[in-house]
Amino acid sequence: MFNRRLKSASLILASLAALAGCMEKSPESILKQYLTYFSNADYKNAYTLLSVQDTKFMTQEEFSDRSADSALLWSEVSFKIKSKPAVTDDTAKVAVDITSPDIRPLMKDAMKIAMASALSKEDGGNDDSGDALQQMLEEKIKEGKLPTMTQEQTYELVKESGEWKVVLGFAKQEKIKDLLSEAKDLREQNKLNVAKAKYEEVLELDSELVEAKTGLDETKGEIASFEEKQAYIKNVELYDLKSKYYSVPDEWKEGAVKAKITDIEFMAE
Repeated sequence: MFNRRLKSASLILASLAALAGCMEKSPESILKQYLTYFSNADYKNAYTLLSVQDTKFMTQEEFSDRSADSALLWSEVSFKIKSKPAVTDDTAKVAVDITSPDIRPLMKDAMKIAMASALSKEDGGNDDSGDALQQMLEEKIKEGKLPTMTQEQTYELVKESGEWKVVLGFAKQEKIKDLLSEAKDLREQNKLNVAKAKYEEVLELDSELVEAKTGLDETKGEIASFEEKQAYIKNVELYDLKSKYYSVPDEWKEGAVKAKITDIEFMAE
């Protein structure tokens, strides 16, 4: 009798465990919930679905302030989970089609506003370009005259304490920003090999970042040009060196050196 009861209790526990497993929210459902919160400007609840690495880097207040800038645009966004996510252990990647207003037709007007604001600032006026751009965007969206565009975006999620969380990678984005800035400064200082390493480090974090790809290609070209010049200098021979004082203008206080230079490579031709 006791064994039968124990067996029944085990079956009940097993059923409850299976039910709990079925009730566990999937990566795509968590992402859908996050995107719904975000598009509705419910940043407080959206923040609760972010990974620890994101919440450690940015407070809820900072997240809300940062997200508010795109609230108007996101209010017109629709999204669709494309397919079953690719899940590996405690990580998942979910592809989403995001349809949003296409603001590219506004770029020409935006440039005019920015230039007018810059000229006004030079004359002592205030830089109100941000407000003007926001107003223009609001008007276009209300008019419903903006075309839409659909782009695929892949989100990463991680499982933390048994729950899926969205990874936005704030820390990674900040690191990429810093590395790109360092690479730019290093190129200006002609520290090209170190700059090249910085761009390569960026591409390890984001292999598709166009700015890093372009910077790396340009830096490689600058290195090749420098090495070509160095190779040329090695083929320059200085001979028949004569050193003495020559008659020079009064403002020149140092002696002059006379020498003949020949390019060995040129002579060989």
